[in-house]
Amino acid sequence: MSSCAKDGDTGFPFAPAEVSETGPKAPLREDVAAPRDDAAATRRRSGPASARISPFNRFLPVLIVACLRLLAWTWRVRFIDDGGLLNSGQPLIWVFWHNRLLVIPIIYERFFKSRRSAVLISRSRDGGIAARCIELFGAQAVRGSTSRGGASALRELQRLVGEGFDAYITPDGPKGPRYSVGPGAIWLAQNSGARLAPVSVEASRCWRLGRWDGFLIPKPFARIDVTLRTPHAVEAPDRADEAAMPGEQERLRDLMMGQTGRQ
Repeated sequence: MSSCAKDGDTGFPFAPAEVSETGPKAPLREDVAAPRDDAAATRRRSGPASARISPFNRFLPVLIVACLRLLAWTWRVRFIDDGGLLNSGQPLIWVFWHNRLLVIPIIYERFFKSRRSAVLISRSRDGGIAARCIELFGAQAVRGSTSRGGASALRELQRLVGEGFDAYITPDGPKGPRYSVGPGAIWLAQNSGARLAPVSVEASRCWRLGRWDGFLIPKPFARIDVTLRTPHAVEAPDRADEAAMPGEQERLRDLMMGQTGRQ
């Protein structure tokens, strides 16, 4: 197998479940009523995932998490905290590309376990498995995506951030295009007051899956460089309008691409 710097390396036998990004295609406005998939319904769907899956699917996440922890045990992780975020007492919105998400639960478990966290997960059947995996790592899953339940999921994340939770979002998930930025993370930053904190993840050697995002799976004994960039704020909704949203999305994309290797 070739290194992960090369496109088209698809020799891994499975594809992971989707983790969602954002919510609705158009940015939500604070003065607009939530859609029918209201926040209360999202809270019901955001509870323990084990209550909504079959016995087989309850066991499968346990196996996936065990295998991931075993693989990660071989990784050589170099952790760089540019902004001193490990000691930050304020809630943050962590943003990272969809094809890097496999490493994030390991980083959370090793370095951020003391911080309460919520992760946006799609409502697909595979998303149910992913949600259970997230819970096994100690975080809370909030179910929603760009196609189903996005508006109420974002409002649920807004509520949790207000209670002190960190939020984890992949701006280009769950269906891409790769390295694009949807409006959800921006909307959440505008309406919660939390800052966006880009996370850079680079691996020396990895498998690349042949799917839309080129999902990266670091190989055993790979070196993983994880960098927490200095977070930045987004204008609050009383000073930002819909016309400003594309500019904020492009700003975030430029910031994230500037720290993304050729993977």
